Amino acid sequence: MIDKAFLYVAIQFWLFSVHILAAFLLPNSTTGTLRVVGIIVAGLGALIVFIAIGEHGRVNRDLPNAVPTPKSSAELIQSGLYRCIRHPIYTGVLVAFGGITLYNGHLGVIVLWVVMVIFFTLKSRFEEQLLQQQYGTAYQDYMLRTGRFLPTLSCLTT
Repeated sequence: MIDKAFLYVAIQFWLFSVHILAAFLLPNSTTGTLRVVGIIVAGLGALIVFIAIGEHGRVNRDLPNAVPTPKSSAELIQSGLYRCIRHPIYTGVLVAFGGITLYNGHLGVIVLWVVMVIFFTLKSRFEEQLLQQQYGTAYQDYMLRTGRFLPTLSCLTT
């Protein structure tokens, strides 16, 4: 039997591969300006990923898991981007692939990005169940203060 956590990772990397292949193989449907915007957005997404990984490494002295199962020794991170966003790495990935989608603009690539958003929503819900088991009420309180992929309005104003 395949572990659900590893299945999520396998699907995730399959989606990454298919999305990138589609973006390169399907004809571009955008203008030069939208392509430039797409490159900038993709770069911003990559920057978000690297900043979030850096914060995770700073707090836990370890790289984050690709598998949604939390490490037993990991501390709940509530600083840096994690202060306002529960899953900033997922946010960065979605922004980066959103940039690739803007760059290409083909309907197939757009559909793949929407599937990716749905997938990361499901993966993050699964991960949050595990995080609640590990951190209890501390994680539940954290969920109330932060957004899943985007900051809450209350977080932005404090």
